[in-house]
Amino acid sequence: MSSAYIIQLEQKISSLISEAKYKQAFELCQNTLERFPNEKSIANLKEKIEYLVEEKNSQIVEEKFDQAEKLFDEKQYAQCVRELMGILKLSPNHKKAIKLQHKAQSAYQEEIAKLQTDFKNKQQARLTEILKNNPEKLSDELFTLETNNPKNPEIFALTKEFRNKLIEQKIKEKAELLSSNKYDAIQSFIDQLRRIDQKNPLITKLVQSISSHKQEEQ
Repeated sequence: MSSAYIIQLEQKISSLISEAKYKQAFELCQNTLERFPNEKSIANLKEKIEYLVEEKNSQIVEEKFDQAEKLFDEKQYAQCVRELMGILKLSPNHKKAIKLQHKAQSAYQEEIAKLQTDFKNKQQARLTEILKNNPEKLSDELFTLETNNPKNPEIFALTKEFRNKLIEQKIKEKAELLSSNKYDAIQSFIDQLRRIDQKNPLITKLVQSISSHKQEEQ
């Protein structure tokens, strides 16, 4: 191979390196070495590019890590985790980043858990107030709460609890009717309860009690 051609390639690669166009320079080295594997000058340039890229990545990683530490100190845990994920793509074995990622993920999970607990407590207080002062509005509020939190098991447990409380309260209010033999009115009341919670065990128990009562009268 003509030395002039190789010198021309060296100059082009060196020019790309000076412009920090490492990817283009590296690809040109690779393509050249595939054709001329014994060209040591090109191999040396390829090694130089690898070193420069590693140095550049190291600098970027450290800058990103400083930013991640700052985010952690500011308690911006979600942003911190995202920053660390970018660092670990560049440097998978960065021990400080791995350690900080574990801390940030743990802190983020604790933060989310606290927010969920606070939200649940606020909703519990709100629903208790509605049950006490405006029980007829409660079913709609429970439906809205479930609709707005479709993947929150704690909210579903809360709405189930309050449907149970509402049914229990209504049964107590209708104690006189339920102890009578006005079975058409009782059935109408049971139908109303089922619209609150079709499969509520309190309703099942009530139906069984009414059935037993009817049998005793016969």
